[in-house]
Amino acid sequence: MASNKATPTFKRKLLATAVISCFAVGTVEANPNGATVAHGTATFSTSGSTLTVTNTPNAIINWANFSIDSGETVRFVQQSSASAVLNRVTGSNPSQILGALQSNGKVFLVNPNGILFGANAQINVNGLVASSLNITDSDFLNGKLKFNADRANPGAVTNAGQIATPAGGFVYLLAPNVENSGVITTPSGEAILAAGNSIEIVDSVDPSQRVVVSATSQDVNLSQLMTQSNGNIFTVLNSGKVSANTAVQDQTGKIYFKSAGNILTTATSVQETNGNLNADGGHIQAFADGGGFYQGTFSADGKNGGFIETSGHYLNVEGVNISAKGLDGNAGTWLLDPTDVTIIHATTANDTNLYGGFSTFQPQAGSSSTVISDFTLNNAINGNTNVTLTTQPFDNAVGTGNGDITFAGDVVLSKSSGATFGTTLAISAYRDIVFGGTGTNSIVNNSTSQSLLVTLESGTGGSGSIRNIVGSTLTLNSAGGGGSMVLQVKNGKTWTNNGTTNLLGGSQIQLYDGTTPGTFVNNGTVNITNNTSNWAFRTGGGSVQTGVINNNGILNVTTAGLNSFEAIFNNGTSGKLNLSGGGTLSLQNAGTIRGTVNIGSGSKVWLSQDNGVSHIFNNTTLNGPGTLQVDIGTTQMTGTITLGSVVIDSRVTVAAPTGVTLNSSSGINLTNFNLSAASGNVAVNSSAGIVLNNVGITATNGNVTLAGSTLSLDAATINSATQNLSASSGISLVNDTTLNTSGNMQISTPGALMIDGSVLTSNGTLSFTGGNTTIQNISSLSSNTMFGKASGDMTLNGSSSLTAQSEMTLTTTGHLSLNNSSFIKVVSPNTLFFNFPALFANGWSVDGLANAYGTAGNGSYIIVNNATPILGSDFFVTYASSTPSTMGVIYNTPSNALTPSDPVPTGITSGLPTIGDFFPTGPTNPPGLNRDETPQQCS
Repeated sequence: MASNKATPTFKRKLLATAVISCFAVGTVEANPNGATVAHGTATFSTSGSTLTVTNTPNAIINWANFSIDSGETVRFVQQSSASAVLNRVTGSNPSQILGALQSNGKVFLVNPNGILFGANAQINVNGLVASSLNITDSDFLNGKLKFNADRANPGAVTNAGQIATPAGGFVYLLAPNVENSGVITTPSGEAILAAGNSIEIVDSVDPSQRVVVSATSQDVNLSQLMTQSNGNIFTVLNSGKVSANTAVQDQTGKIYFKSAGNILTTATSVQETNGNLNADGGHIQAFADGGGFYQGTFSADGKNGGFIETSGHYLNVEGVNISAKGLDGNAGTWLLDPTDVTIIHATTANDTNLYGGFSTFQPQAGSSSTVISDFTLNNAINGNTNVTLTTQPFDNAVGTGNGDITFAGDVVLSKSSGATFGTTLAISAYRDIVFGGTGTNSIVNNSTSQSLLVTLESGTGGSGSIRNIVGSTLTLNSAGGGGSMVLQVKNGKTWTNNGTTNLLGGSQIQLYDGTTPGTFVNNGTVNITNNTSNWAFRTGGGSVQTGVINNNGILNVTTAGLNSFEAIFNNGTSGKLNLSGGGTLSLQNAGTIRGTVNIGSGSKVWLSQDNGVSHIFNNTTLNGPGTLQVDIGTTQMTGTITLGSVVIDSRVTVAAPTGVTLNSSSGINLTNFNLSAASGNVAVNSSAGIVLNNVGITATNGNVTLAGSTLSLDAATINSATQNLSASSGISLVNDTTLNTSGNMQISTPGALMIDGSVLTSNGTLSFTGGNTTIQNISSLSSNTMFGKASGDMTLNGSSSLTAQSEMTLTTTGHLSLNNSSFIKVVSPNTLFFNFPALFANGWSVDGLANAYGTAGNGSYIIVNNATPILGSDFFVTYASSTPSTMGVIYNTPSNALTPSDPVPTGITSGLPTIGDFFPTGPTNPPGLNRDETPQQCS
């Protein structure tokens, strides 16, 4: 906007009175008279009713009167089409042009009393300036088109006739009040109707600065003028036709209506700067510092569409017919530039229900708000014309505005199914963009092939927001199925949803305009239903994918196919992401995910890309029964992760830099999951079962704890400083499961313990306890010290082994059996301890032989110090009975040695046994027993 000056409300009746009074001066004088040449030379000749003036370039002629009566002709003969002549009226009469004015050059007519071109006037010149504002001789001679009022009440300039120029000419009508009811034709040229007390036509590449209009003048104090005629000054009124159609390719016609007050185009008016299939559309700019009341036809069609602006601090554009379409190229643009805007729903151009009983919007005193209907905007969009709606602040006696744009509710912006061009609706607010009302605001693309882009930019003045208010609903829908429906946040702005936002069909929210990524904040509800665009949220593609989604509310995604969030997705502590429908949601740039993620049956949340951003699950609740698939190596888990029945399928290693706890009350199922903790501990806890399928866990400097009702590790690998695996109903380690610790390892369950084809290695103490315990299929358990307890049988099958570098203690309430080349080994020079129930005749068996040792390299065997165990020195057997077994060991000395008659140490019945359970004084060898002593054996 060019100015924020005060402009009183426009009143048509008073304007008509003012114009008539300017020209109520009696009979028109014949042809101009009283000429004085002030610059250059000019000769004058009269032939009948024709006055011919032959002038040199830039001649200046002062006239006592300058009027042309009906049937009369004034002809200026000039050196060339570039030559100009300035005609200034110094008398007191207005100019009334009722006949013909002709010139091969440019004609300036300046009369502060006013200028009227009558209904039968015929103006044919290469360029025309008609002004009631003065221009100085020096400005004219220097080509500066600066016009200022030199009196308190300049007259009007009115055209009811025919004004025409050849191609590339111009017509400038300049006055405080300008009215056209005739026809102005300047093909590929420029027509300017400007109202104000100070007007400058500037040579600028910026069309918005081509005409500078102000209510103030450097020559006159206008304080009195501003209050005359009830403020009815500075008005452009067009009820006729202004044409600057493009005649040839690469030339563009231009029409400017500029007013320091109001602009009115009536329903009968035509403003056109059309091209054709070989020429682009032209440029129409109508800008009022007061009100813009636009009706009639504005047309700037062409090969590529042209540009149309209908602006004012408040507007009425209902009933206007806008077309800036591209006939064989890009669509043109319609610009509206008011102060505050409310967009409402209407089914007709003049819906009386919308304006308090009036047929058109009536600005109220003290208000600067503009009402624009979706009906009017849709007509432009469906006419293959882009629409730009932008606002500026305004503050004066007429009204105060902050530059807000508000959707009132029930608004339907809709692209028709038969659209042949993609179009854009650009919404740009000086302060806020608000989706309000209790009804649903809808933006719908029904086209089967063409796109609809709606852009949102708030705070162009520095601060502002885009927001849905609480209770409001916004629905985006690409209902046609073939054309895209994109709502784009521009210039890095933030859009906050406090109500409900729905994304249907192929609609999407785009957070990147090619310059700066934006942010979407959800504090309400977002529903993404059967979205077919593949991107519900998109930053824009390429390497810049750093738009941000912050979800603090509810985000529902229902899809049977693939949908994507191509942005940094952060889920707050109160945020809920719900996925259903059996499809996949790709989080291409997930950030920090807290709160809750619910993944329905058959659905998958897929961490598919990172673009340099770490995916962090921090104190997150992940619920199934769907799948979380992780394909990005920058994924992290920290804090406590609560798992429902979700399946975690990780193809890469998830980092837990400070450790992590996975908790669940309904079971944990991790598939293809790798977790690495650089420091800190890893804990997996569930009151139900835990399944680790092809899972790797590394806690190099920390502890790993697995605790559930059951533990099932299938092809799992765990490396850590210490490990503790416990289950209330059984543990299964199968298919090359590998457990490694640099410290101690403890495996404990009262249920069955199955170790099948797995390897357990500890550099410290390895303790395992279970019910019936089976170690089979080349399973290997090795450690420095080993303690094993079975509340039932302990069986080694299929070349499985137990190996301890120091001591090994095995205790059962049933049999210990070694079969199929399995073995037990304690490395020299240490000791093996067995503990069995009372009077168990066959305490252990090797390949079916009771109480045998076997031979290394020949089937199963038991070996200590690389040799067959020697009773009493490196092999000890105890029975929980007062009656010695035939294979028992009786200690006579020392007195504190454990004997078969001693009760079983209490520690052995409450957890895993330790060496202290058997030998209370705790040295490596039983007290009082040296390696070269042989205790008495039973007979």
